[in-house]
Amino acid sequence: MRVEVNKSCEQSFIINIQENNGIVRWEYESKNKPELLLIVRTPFEITPDADEIAQLMSERDFNGSSDNIVTLSEDIRCKFLRVAPGMSGVYNVIAAPATYTVFGCRRDGDGIVIYTERNNRHHSCCVPALLEYHVDIEDLKVKVRTGLLKSREEAHRFSKITVTNNPNYIEGALYYCFEGSNLQFPISKSMLGKPFYVRWYMGKNQPMIRSRFKGYRAVKH
Repeated sequence: MRVEVNKSCEQSFIINIQENNGIVRWEYESKNKPELLLIVRTPFEITPDADEIAQLMSERDFNGSSDNIVTLSEDIRCKFLRVAPGMSGVYNVIAAPATYTVFGCRRDGDGIVIYTERNNRHHSCCVPALLEYHVDIEDLKVKVRTGLLKSREEAHRFSKITVTNNPNYIEGALYYCFEGSNLQFPISKSMLGKPFYVRWYMGKNQPMIRSRFKGYRAVKH
């Protein structure tokens, strides 16, 4: 299929794009709607190049009527959407973190024209991966060795932490740390979806969950 790019910016479609909890919404400018939409997914904070997309589509004989997500390259995935009634659109995000860009398109004979916008902020937004976690506080007894053959039990405070599983999680994207300490302890993918226990630092400082990479956000549930 022939795919071209219109860079005149005289024909603008998408405005006011925003993301909320994994749902991307946008509006159409001045009641001007495209014939169809192209949703493009790229890595977090990386906006796609329309010329590259058009070239890859043409080389792969991309089917403009496909409702399936198509991989154009390692970093570019896209999908055509039908334009729904009304002056706004919505798309439920499938994978995050990522940047989602909405292009307005029109058919031209047996081909498709992709229209660029005046400003990337009008039709592109970053969607972070929200990783929810739950914390319970428990006092547990720990054996402490007092000699070669002797030990005693002491009560210590622990945080029982459960981080929601995420199939797209990158190893070490989250970590836990303590106020007053420079130590950071990465949270591995195998730790997600099940509780793990962290002993309080110096008996009074509970662990804090932080993000190491852009696009990942830890949210206490």
